[in-house]
Amino acid sequence: MGRRALLTALTLTLTSVTLLTPPSASAGEGQLRGTAYHGQRLDWQRCFTQLPPGAPPEVPRLECAAYRVPADWNNPGHGDDLRIAVSRLRPAQGTPSGLLLTNPGGPGGPGLTLPLAFSSRTKLTAAMEIVGIDVRGTGASTNIGCGGTEVWPTDLDPRDRSPAGVGKLLARAKSTAQGCRDASGALLGKITTEQTVKDLDLLRHLMGYEKTNWLGYSGGSWLGAAYATYFPGRVSRFVLDSNLEFTTDWQHAAARISQGMERRFRQDFAPWAAKHHARFGLGTTAGQVRATYERLRAILAERPLDLGTEVLHANSLDMLIFGNMYSKYQFQGLGEALAFLRQVLEEGAPAVTVTPELRGILGTAAGQAVATADREKSTFHAVTCNDTPWRGGPRELLRSTAELGARYPLLGWRSLMEPCPYWRRTSPVLKPRTGDGVPPVLMVQTAHDPATPVEGALAAFQRFKGARFLLVTGEGDHGGYAGGNTCVDDRVEAYLVDGVLPGRFTTCPGVPIPDPVDALAKAGPTQNPNPILRNRELTERLTPHLGIR
Repeated sequence: MGRRALLTALTLTLTSVTLLTPPSASAGEGQLRGTAYHGQRLDWQRCFTQLPPGAPPEVPRLECAAYRVPADWNNPGHGDDLRIAVSRLRPAQGTPSGLLLTNPGGPGGPGLTLPLAFSSRTKLTAAMEIVGIDVRGTGASTNIGCGGTEVWPTDLDPRDRSPAGVGKLLARAKSTAQGCRDASGALLGKITTEQTVKDLDLLRHLMGYEKTNWLGYSGGSWLGAAYATYFPGRVSRFVLDSNLEFTTDWQHAAARISQGMERRFRQDFAPWAAKHHARFGLGTTAGQVRATYERLRAILAERPLDLGTEVLHANSLDMLIFGNMYSKYQFQGLGEALAFLRQVLEEGAPAVTVTPELRGILGTAAGQAVATADREKSTFHAVTCNDTPWRGGPRELLRSTAELGARYPLLGWRSLMEPCPYWRRTSPVLKPRTGDGVPPVLMVQTAHDPATPVEGALAAFQRFKGARFLLVTGEGDHGGYAGGNTCVDDRVEAYLVDGVLPGRFTTCPGVPIPDPVDALAKAGPTQNPNPILRNRELTERLTPHLGIR
């Protein structure tokens, strides 16, 4: 979360890309095989010249490069080429046994630092050439923008269904779509999953591999399933972790998130907070904790809280909870923040008592301290609006969001701000993802995943032929592999490294939610093993030190 200026330090130019005599063409490399695109050489350089304290020991070995792709694979030669920035982490000793392409999700999440998130997984890092990618549209690759328009502004309340409130919400959705068109121009329609998987297959070729392995989280499950669909003959061992319903359209898949977030909050966080009522004071039962949230929200809806550097609105509270459901290691920070708000809003405690740690958490919720980079949000909007059609207009959105809001009030109301109904979609529809002709893929899923709920993952599993499913019971973290669960890590590595595919449906027990520690700072990001959040933290810390130009 929050990348407004973090990636501007990296300028990966194409001056380091040289051309070779085109290699002989092989099946599946698309319509540009044998051309200058396939004759590029990746000129790998060290990514970092200076390192911050506490950087992972593998950082000096991380190498970066860039390659070029056509703006439109379906119409090459029209428009400028795009630059794709990549990183790689090779084994410290010996020759890698295979290529592992990785993706942190989003869609649109920057992935250059993702290989470093696996630093503790020595079996994987000793075997694979692990590649991180900033996909087209985001990060250090050729990127797009939406003019800084925030689709989920915290100063608007998605629960406000007065005529004036609805008007503001719909106007924001429309202005987001227009802002993306104004800022990105014709390139906006070329930021799609279909274009990206062709970029990825070119990368596989440039790295000299006949086949590739894959490890994609969240939106990376959608991307991995699409690559397997377009290039089934290039698929080796694919792990789809924290799965979207990648066999349907984006509208249907994204609608499930409100169900997942509500369940995670009510069934995981609230009972845990109630267990620690003596510390947080939010209630002795899960129902009381949920009621505390509603009371605080109602107060903020009437009287936003000015903390000096940020202003908290009712929607800020929703975003505070939303952003801290992804990992159990975030629960303490959320508990402390809710306790602080209760003391200030209900007991009249002075707001100046906020600690630096809490100010960081609350500032993120307010959308000011760590605002998501425009290029990442823009890529998210472009992919989700371009890949598949969107059905229904404002009237249908009013009805559907009212139904979702009544069932899942934490997030159910906010799809009214979705820009896709106002998108001018021109891209081909993404091919159906059915698993036909694809080797078995391994899907990893936690039972209470908040962002990619298990219902959608199971629906995709049932429709994607040959898939295997690893369910992590008693767990709700978004991101399974490399998150500190030995059972999951061993099963995934047995497949990725050793080729041992588990049965059609297997389970692993989850890891319990930790009790609070004495100091909130001890629960910070460097102690959080969650791979998705770890990548974000690494991106924020390390990108300013990227030395390659």
